[in-house]
Amino acid sequence: MKVKTGFWARLLGVTPFTEVEVSEHGWTLVDWGGERRINHPHIASILHRAGFFWDRLSLEGHSPSPPFEVPGLAKESARRLLIAHVALRHGRVIRAAARDFHRMWNADSYFNRQALDVWRIRHAPVLKTAAMSFDGVSMPAGLVKAIQDCRRFDQEGESIRCARNEEYVAREQAANAAWFAGSLGYPLTIGQWQAILHDEDNNLVVAGAGTGKTSTVVGKVGYVLRKGWAKPSEILLLAFTKKAAS
Repeated sequence: MKVKTGFWARLLGVTPFTEVEVSEHGWTLVDWGGERRINHPHIASILHRAGFFWDRLSLEGHSPSPPFEVPGLAKESARRLLIAHVALRHGRVIRAAARDFHRMWNADSYFNRQALDVWRIRHAPVLKTAAMSFDGVSMPAGLVKAIQDCRRFDQEGESIRCARNEEYVAREQAANAAWFAGSLGYPLTIGQWQAILHDEDNNLVVAGAGTGKTSTVVGKVGYVLRKGWAKPSEILLLAFTKKAAS
């Protein structure tokens, strides 16, 4: 994001800078003698000071560093630089948040609700930044895409997760059809294999006596072992009867 300072501000000596740029690395201030670079970690905060003709940005460093003044900016330019600073400073973590969601989305496993909740909590500050309006702010295409992804995943994450899981369940059912049909010596019903494949942290199966709840639990254990998600010694089963436990 690059802007020029006001022509009259330069002519009248209000500002020493001819051009100001904000990138993912930091700020670059250009004057007639060359460039001055300030990395993002060296900036603690930025104050936007409105003036009658031009605005000023004060780049406040970590104490005891004095603020670095950038005067002579058109009001819209100052606003866009400030917004660009917020996005570009956090570009790395915004991209990381988008990658985390894509990783869960593309994994060869069920995308459960707990994972989505943890993603939202872990990246809450990033999602707040991504929700800002960046209209008129020039940024790298990859960062723009990451911001758009974070917004969409935050707002529509549950519907995206459910649609993706339905595709995953259908694919797993087809890939394991023969196993579901004969692993217990008799075929499992649609309701049973759906209960097995929908892998939330807590699954409630409601059915009458003798309808196959225990078979569903056994099928679930077999499926987990078949996928290599756990060892037998890592699985705990609790049952009300010795027959069910056996």
